[in-house]
Amino acid sequence: MPESIETDSYKVTDPYFGAPYIDVDEQREAPYPHRHVHGGFADCDARFTFYFPDRSEWQGRMYMPLEGAHAGNEGAFGGPMGELLGGLALTVRLGGYMAETNMGHIGDDIDAKAGDDPTLYGWRAAAETGRFSKHVAAQVYGSEPHSSYVWGGSGGGRRSPLVLENAPRFSTGRCRSWAAATSARSPPPSGSAAPR
Repeated sequence: MPESIETDSYKVTDPYFGAPYIDVDEQREAPYPHRHVHGGFADCDARFTFYFPDRSEWQGRMYMPLEGAHAGNEGAFGGPMGELLGGLALTVRLGGYMAETNMGHIGDDIDAKAGDDPTLYGWRAAAETGRFSKHVAAQVYGSEPHSSYVWGGSGGGRRSPLVLENAPRFSTGRCRSWAAATSARSPPPSGSAAPR
């Protein structure tokens, strides 16, 4: 693994977002051993957290769970709530790393730059975060993921199809439900992923 993550060569796809930055890059043992990378995009409220398990456990997948309700937290699935659903350990068992986003706003506060723009909170922050996570994964693992999945419940369930419809290069498939993915060993069961 590289000692530090390089961000300068990444070019944002969506001009709304400023250059990505990383403010935390460290090894953590809880909730599952992983390289913990946190940061955001300049000039806006979009934040992200990436959870990279050891290279020996990675099987080329990226999973992006989208928080329910209004979102606003880039660490929901890496914490106690995520553990209730299987959390990072499940993501690793399925051969992936996990990428989270706050969907472009902090808590329930809207981003002053975006105002009431539903596209930012609906899919654009997730799409840019997913693309940047692949740039980072290429440095951590030596290649980008060959398969990427987005899913969510409640509000995240409403937003995940928006990501698929509006950012087709982001995801190679979707989980119809986390329950379908959790019953899998690896790869996900037939029918739980649809090529894009």
